[in-house]
This record gives sequence, structure tokens and C-alpha cells, in this order.
Amino acid sequence: MKITAAEKKRIANAALAYADRYDSRNQAAATLNGVSSATLSQVINGNWSQISDKMWRTIMASLSFNPDEETFVETSAFSELQEIFEDAQENALTMGIIAPAGTGKTFAIKYHYATSRNVFFLQCREYWNRKVFLQELLTKMGRPHFGMSIAEMMAEAERRLLMIDSPQIILDEYDKLPDHVFSFFITMYNGVEGRCSFIVIATDHLKKRIKRGVELNKKGYNEIWSRLGRKFIEIPAPNAEDIVKICHVFGIDDTMTIRKVIADSENDLRRVMRKIHAIKAKQAKAELNQ
Repeated sequence: MKITAAEKKRIANAALAYADRYDSRNQAAATLNGVSSATLSQVINGNWSQISDKMWRTIMASLSFNPDEETFVETSAFSELQEIFEDAQENALTMGIIAPAGTGKTFAIKYHYATSRNVFFLQCREYWNRKVFLQELLTKMGRPHFGMSIAEMMAEAERRLLMIDSPQIILDEYDKLPDHVFSFFITMYNGVEGRCSFIVIATDHLKKRIKRGVELNKKGYNEIWSRLGRKFIEIPAPNAEDIVKICHVFGIDDTMTIRKVIADSENDLRRVMRKIHAIKAKQAKAELNQ
């Protein structure tokens, strides 16, 4: 599908906001997969004639940007998460957050990441080992890692975190990491304690996993639990008021239709958006047939 001029404008604005988080365009480009510094500058400066649709899509993927998400609703969960992220970053706090699936937690993280300096966001994966974890982190920092050992990468990450103002590392879906990586952030935490904020966030499975690990005295689990203050902040699922706001933003104002969306939602924003999409598609079809 062709990238429209309006979408290019929104992507360019997102690229500018992203680049402004770093010391230079070169450093910002170093954190983006498949996007050179020259291309990034061309996008930001409006020189789009030589930029292919494929490259626009590469930029979107690297920025974790979706033009369709530009319109969003400030749900109760979104507002609460922004307050937590900002407070933790300002005060170098380490926190564990539990949020049900479909709460919009990842979108809230991406928004904070895109609009704040010195925030490093990692979407954790089951197949990561310690080397991949550090490579991903250094890439987000715009720091080199080619040919470096794990010890060298850890030293470089800690050095960078100690140099910059109010750094924050957000580990989304933290519970997906294997055990030998799961407790790995303790090493980094110990090197930058009091100077860097850490946020670990996932569904309730993370809480169950850590508590079970503590009960079984598994290596590293009690240390993780201690650094999280032996407490999780639990974000509630979307409520009816949140769903009403979303319906209104997307042009659905009929009370009966909104009630149907709420009834079908199961308090999951993904279901809400699918239902809204189906309603809008049905309305568009009806208008064509008139």
C-alpha cells in the first residue's frame, strides 16, 4: 500500500521528535535499523523525493510508529502509567508494574519513550540471551557493540547511563525472558543504583513467576523482588468510561451502539478497537448502498 503525503508528514514529525531525544542525528540514526543518518535528515527536512515507500515503512518499523495511532484516548490506565514513568525517571526509582492484556500498556510505554529524553525501551523476547539483551540496549542508546564481549558491553552501558541525565530503562514483557537473563538486570542495577530508573512491566504472570521463584529460593529472584520494593503496582483493566471515550473519539455517539461495544469488550482495548472497526465498516457499507 502506498504511503500517503499525510502519513509521511506524521512519520516525519515522529522522526523529528525521536531525533531530538539524542545528542545528534548521527546518534539517533544509529539506533534505527536500516535507516542512515542521511536518510533520517532528509525525512526530517522534507526532502522526500528520493525516499521509497519501502524506506518509509522501514522508518515506521524502527520508530515503532503507526500513523493510525496518532489519534489516541487518554484512558485511566494511560494517565496512571505516564505519571508512574515520569515520577520514576525523575527520582531514579525502580518499579514493577502489572497490567492485564489489552490495557494499552505498550502504547503508553511507546508514547513515553517517544516524548522523553534518555528513555530506553526494550520489548523482551523469549529467545534473548545476555549478549542479545545488551546488544539491544546499546543499540537503543546509539552506542557501538560490534565485537564486544558481554563484560565490555555491560561496562559501556553502565558508563553511558552514568553520563546522561535521568536515564530510564523500561523492560516490557519482562516475564518472557529466560531465567539467566531475567535476573541479569540486577548486575546493571548494582552499577547505576540511584542514578537510573528501571521499570519492569508485564501481565500478572510476572508477579506469579517472581513470587514462586522467591518461594523456591531460585537464584536471583529474591534480589529482584527486593529491588522492586517487594511490591507491584497493579494497573486496572479499561472500564466503561474509557470505552465510551474511545467510541466518541472514533465518531460513535449512539448510546445503544456504545453499550454493545462495552458488552463485547471483556475489558480489552484490542477487542474494543476490533468492534469499532467492524461498526465503522458496516456504517460505510450502508452509506454506499443508500
